[in-house]
Amino acid sequence: VQQFHVVTCTKANANSWMTYLAVKGEIENSVIDIRFPHAFIYRPGLLGRGTQERWVERVASWFSTALPVEQLAQVMLDEALASWDKDHKEQDETSDTSADVDAGTGFGSCEPEAKIVELNDIWEHINSWQQKEQHH
Repeated sequence: VQQFHVVTCTKANANSWMTYLAVKGEIENSVIDIRFPHAFIYRPGLLGRGTQERWVERVASWFSTALPVEQLAQVMLDEALASWDKDHKEQDETSDTSADVDAGTGFGSCEPEAKIVELNDIWEHINSWQQKEQHH
């Protein structure tokens, strides 16, 4: 597995006294400990699930802006494709040295990377799409 993407929550922390935040933090730590070549941890905050929203999410949306799950999915896809493109560009640049390419994967050997994508990062990504759409 070259990439692993997981959605946790804002303020995830394995040392939290709140069970929900502690479990999400433990999940994040486990993903990092596995040392995937590329791990992405998304902390989106309140998700807008449309007709699938739970009552607690409906109440929370009175106090906070919900991120539509479709937009989070698009951010995740963009991150996955950008990582894939980066790996393949690096592979093309090092294609002369096949010893650097892992057998069977086609990816160069590299230090594992874990990227935590916070809510602000997600909104910035979405805002950049909206700006691009306005210019077209």
